[in-house]
Amino acid sequence: MKNPLQFIAMLTVALAAYMFTSCAKDGDPGPAGEQGEQGRPGENGEDGKDGEDGVGFEEATQYGNVAISLDGHRPDGKAFKKDLNFKFTPVGVNGINTSSVVDIEENAHIITIRRFYSTVAEGLQDNQITLNVHFSNDGGKPEITNVFFYLRTVITTDDFKFFFLDDYYEPYALTGEKEYTYDPATGQFSLKLNFDVPGDFEFNGTRHDLHVAATVNVKVFEKM
Repeated sequence: MKNPLQFIAMLTVALAAYMFTSCAKDGDPGPAGEQGEQGRPGENGEDGKDGEDGVGFEEATQYGNVAISLDGHRPDGKAFKKDLNFKFTPVGVNGINTSSVVDIEENAHIITIRRFYSTVAEGLQDNQITLNVHFSNDGGKPEITNVFFYLRTVITTDDFKFFFLDDYYEPYALTGEKEYTYDPATGQFSLKLNFDVPGDFEFNGTRHDLHVAATVNVKVFEKM
């Protein structure tokens, strides 16, 4: 057996070393590691169900629409193209009489159409188009003899500007393409117009040459 004094000395040194290392303070944290790559985006969820139409929507859109396309230059001279769909009909007591009616006169038929760009709220909604289409009534196939064409709307642009149109195109609506069909048994009236309005015409709000295309698909009624 080894010398007891030597063994005790070795044990004392070992205990001292253990106590020293266990009582020492922790070192400073090391530098943070690099951030890992971002995970892939999750998959999109399923589309929700379409909402139901608001109250009165079906009633206000059931009698057809007037779609127009405008192609020209806006008042500042920049080119623009705009498609507008006027599909709302006033359905009050006076609404049909001013927006979806056929007048039979001795020498002429007149079909009056008025449609709004959005739901009709009296005093608030004035974004509209009105057409009075006159036809001959001489015993043969009725021919279009005049088109009163009134457009009141606002044009917004991609560069966040806008301008108003409060225009009458009556002299020029007859000058271009004119195609129509009308079935009194169903009330279905369809009309296509294509015409140009010169920039110097006083009721052309763009102040530049403007091409107008209109497609009408509506129901009209004859008063008893």
